[in-house]
This record gives sequence, structure tokens and C-alpha cells, in this order.
Amino acid sequence: GINYNIYFLKQKAKFGFTIFNVFNRTNVKYRQFVNQIALGPGGNNQQNTILGADVSQLDRTVNISFIVQIK
Repeated sequence: GINYNIYFLKQKAKFGFTIFNVFNRTNVKYRQFVNQIALGPGGNNQQNTILGADVSQLDRTVNISFIVQIK
């Protein structure tokens, strides 16, 4: 990403441009784990399980920002 400092209406401002996942890689994944606690009647634990799921990251994502410091 890049940022460029400018003045906008006599105030400091910053213009930015960022690209996430520039190469648009499809093999960028991670495994998300969630602990599931099953409670039976009377609050007794029946069976605790860990659920796992493959989660894909974002595709190529462009972000443009404009920030103005007001005094």
C-alpha cells in the first residue's frame, strides 16, 4: 500500500491505496476451530467436540482511503 500526504481546504489530509492478496492466490486458507460444549439434562456435560472448517481468505481486494485531520 501507499499513502500520500496532501492539504485539503487548509487541513492536513492523507490519500491511501492498498491491495490485499495482490497475486490473488487461491490456496491461502486456514482452519478455524470451534469448541462445542454439549450440556445434557441438569447441566451435565454429555460430549465435548471440536469442529473444524476450512475458511478461504479474501480474493484480491482494493482499498482506497481518504483521511482529513480537522483542527
